[in-house]
Amino acid sequence: MNVAQQAGRILTAWSHADSHGFKQELESALSVSASANRAKLDLLEYERREVLDSVVERLRASEKSSASQTLHAGFVLLEHLSQRAATA
Repeated sequence: MNVAQQAGRILTAWSHADSHGFKQELESALSVSASANRAKLDLLEYERREVLDSVVERLRASEKSSASQTLHAGFVLLEHLSQRAATA
């Protein structure tokens, strides 16, 4: 699964107010990232994967602390990743 698809799935779970699905999608993104062979990714996808990892970690942390500014920034980046990568 590429970054655009993962970002889209996270956003979908969030927009459906599915907290369990949202947590699962965050964990799934980290799991895929951990198992990905980054040597086989092109540079742009590698960089997108790095951004996604960072956003997912921040969303996981802010979900516990309810830091709305961090949540907003994370979702803006996810929207960018899902739209930008899908059109590339």
